[in-house]
Amino acid sequence: MKVFITGLTGTLGTAIAKIHCALGSQVWGCARSEGRAVAWKTANPNSGASLILSDAEQLANPRSECGRLLPSMHKLYHCAAMKHVDLCEVHPTEAMKQNVTLTSTLAAACKDIGVAMTFISSDKACLPGGVYGLPKLIGERMVIREGGTA
Repeated sequence: MKVFITGLTGTLGTAIAKIHCALGSQVWGCARSEGRAVAWKTANPNSGASLILSDAEQLANPRSECGRLLPSMHKLYHCAAMKHVDLCEVHPTEAMKQNVTLTSTLAAACKDIGVAMTFISSDKACLPGGVYGLPKLIGERMVIREGGTA
């Protein structure tokens, strides 16, 4: 199985990569932070996963390295997101861009090319009370509408 993980360097992305590598899957992932990418590579030197330094939105660009890989994948785990409640409250436009627009774009791209998508959401999307939870809830609904899982 071939899987791609956005937000590979995060806690959940790393855990998903370890599980799939242990099962013999081929794993690719992306991260947009050079610092986190270097730290991840140092902490996981023999993970078996291939890390691409790229923004997850490049998956929807068929000319990018990530975009060229996506059609060959069996599964996309979308873990990339703004996750800090306080930053989402201060930067609501960026929270919507990352947690809604990007998620919707990836869900539509996966549906178009036949790649299964799982959106890693949050318990805060249940009855959301702030700028963090509401975009995550909207993202969940968009993924489900496109046939993915959240």
